[in-house]
Amino acid sequence: MSVKRIRKGAGPERSGKASERKRIGDHVEGTSPALADSLNMEKSLLDEEVVYYLAQLPGWREQEGKHVLIRGQEQFGFFPTRDLALEEGFRRFGRVAFLVKEIRQNDEPRTLAWTIL
Repeated sequence: MSVKRIRKGAGPERSGKASERKRIGDHVEGTSPALADSLNMEKSLLDEEVVYYLAQLPGWREQEGKHVLIRGQEQFGFFPTRDLALEEGFRRFGRVAFLVKEIRQNDEPRTLAWTIL
């Protein structure tokens, strides 16, 4: 029985993986294409909710710190905790895309260091 040796980096398998990485593009390496496409689809599904949130935000000053439940162009209540808002969202809509967002008038990005510490 003969053994065929292939140089590292050569052969069709390597070139196939490289082309797959290029095809996936901005997805996280190691993420399956189906999962990556699903994550991108979820992101685009929530665009409508994010636009609605931003448009309504100035009128929600009295709700600062609460969590709002949004689906489409409609809000379904304000909740004291994220968990309560998520629970209501799953009860009302099931396992579909909806937005739960803490209301913050000055929503500045938080540094990763604060998140880790």
